[in-house]
This record gives sequence, structure tokens and C-alpha cells, in this order.
Amino acid sequence: MEIGIFSTGNLAGDPSVGATATERLRGLVKLAQRAEQAAPHVRYFRERYAAHGHGTAESAPVGSGAKVHVGLRSQDALREFEAQRPDLSKWPYDTLEEAIRHSALTVGSPAQVLDKIAHFQEQYGGYQRQMFSIDQPGGAFDQMLEQIDLLREHILPALRAAYAHA
Repeated sequence: MEIGIFSTGNLAGDPSVGATATERLRGLVKLAQRAEQAAPHVRYFRERYAAHGHGTAESAPVGSGAKVHVGLRSQDALREFEAQRPDLSKWPYDTLEEAIRHSALTVGSPAQVLDKIAHFQEQYGGYQRQMFSIDQPGGAFDQMLEQIDLLREHILPALRAAYAHA
């Protein structure tokens, strides 16, 4: 798997990072941004990928990822994530709920997590790699193992079924 840019910050609308990705490392991954903010970067990367002769724009290796916390019920996921005391001081949101609603941060039930992934797929024109960050400062090791189990049992089978053709 080739990944060129692992972007966790707001790039202030500058899609030229896609050119660097295509010229050097041939892959683009967008993290921690709203799909609507990152989509122009993905489009630009796809255009430059094709222009540099690496393949078609549609075949460009694109991925998405974010911090994720899954609970069988959305209320449980939110309560458990809040208990880890996430530091939102550097985020442009006043509340955790606002950050979940307006950023790539994904906290909720399996259905909510899958809906958010589908939204990113739609905004990016599809992508081939999905990353989940499950390690949260303040989170216990057993909580991280539980997240792995929930992803394995509830999220991954649905993603495989939904995107088997991709």
C-alpha cells in the first residue's frame, strides 16, 4: 500500500499538497477534516495523479480516516468517549457534539459510523483505504481492545459487503 500524505490539519483550502503527493509518493489520505473541506484536495490529487501518468484519476489510491469510537448504542459511545476527556482545545468547535457533526471525528453506533463513512465515500468519489484511529489519550487499553472487537464485529463486515466492488 502506498500512502503519500497523511494530513491531519486544515490545509486552508490549498489543494497543491495533492501535487506533492502525486509527484513523490503516489497516494493521498485525508484525516480529521470535514469531507466537504477535503474533497477539493482529493479531486485535485486525482487530476494530478492522472496527469503524471500514474493511472486514471479513478484509480488513484485515496483513503480516509479519523478518530473513531463505536458503541452498540450512540449514547454509550458518546458517554465512553467523553469519559476519556478528549482535548478539543485546538479544534474550532465549542462542544464534542459539534465536533462530531462537523468534522471527521466519528463517535456513535455502528450504523452512525457506517453512515459517516458512506458520506466520505460519496464526497470523495469513492476511496480504497479506510483508517481508524482508536487510541485516545486517557483511554484504557481494554477500551482500545473493545473498539477493535466492535469494529471487527459490526463495521468491517458491513464495509466489506458494501465496498467489495471497489
